[in-house]
Amino acid sequence: MNICIATNDDWVRESLEKNLVGDYVLYNISSEIIELTENMAELDYFFVDMQFSNAGGPATIKTLKTLLSKENIREPYFVLLADRDTDIFQGKRVGVNEVIVKPITNSKIKKILTK
Repeated sequence: MNICIATNDDWVRESLEKNLVGDYVLYNISSEIIELTENMAELDYFFVDMQFSNAGGPATIKTLKTLLSKENIREPYFVLLADRDTDIFQGKRVGVNEVIVKPITNSKIKKILTK
């Protein structure tokens, strides 16, 4: 399973990583996405922090969806890591598959990875 997390905060990445189980490869992105990398074309899950980069999580997801569509590449399962319940609307607006309101817990991650 190929998983990517887009975050500028080590604690968010560490929190996700400690709650992942099974066989996976975790990629980390810490700067704004402007083009696809080889790893992005093969992702199963893409977790994006609400506070990622200057643009924010929803804008990052929108950008990645556009880049994947242009290359006719299958989209990964998008998960927005929100700061509060009111951020759920932003995630739905950009078409995420799931929104997790922090803190990241084992049960929240397990629910997503076993769908």
